[in-house]
Amino acid sequence: MKKFILTVIMILGICQLAIATTQSEDTLTTCEQAETQNKPMVVMYSADYCLYCKRFKPVFYHLSHNLSNEYNFIIHDITKKHQPTICQGVDLDSIPTIYIINPQNGKKYLIPEKYYLNPAALKNVLLEYYKNLK
Repeated sequence: MKKFILTVIMILGICQLAIATTQSEDTLTTCEQAETQNKPMVVMYSADYCLYCKRFKPVFYHLSHNLSNEYNFIIHDITKKHQPTICQGVDLDSIPTIYIINPQNGKKYLIPEKYYLNPAALKNVLLEYYKNLK
């Protein structure tokens, strides 16, 4: 019976992960699109080969769905050669790395990694930053 319950829980978890990934990708934008808008950007710098980036993407998609009125959410693959202007000029010690970029003045705010593991705390950081922009 325990194995059955564990199997059901694992299947539900995998299904939720798949649903979160497919439903929320449409809330992302590109750097080029974001440059034409006046909203701050949340940019996740990642790479296709990074396993942690892949595991974190559903959290990022979920945030993009919940905060799309306040921010443009962008996943920027560092392995691609073309780098839009607004996504350049950041220090990357590791990936994923998340910055908030203010398009009005180009200032970049690095979100500390300690928030990546706690989606609620990460959302609070984003909401607090947005509140302070006003």
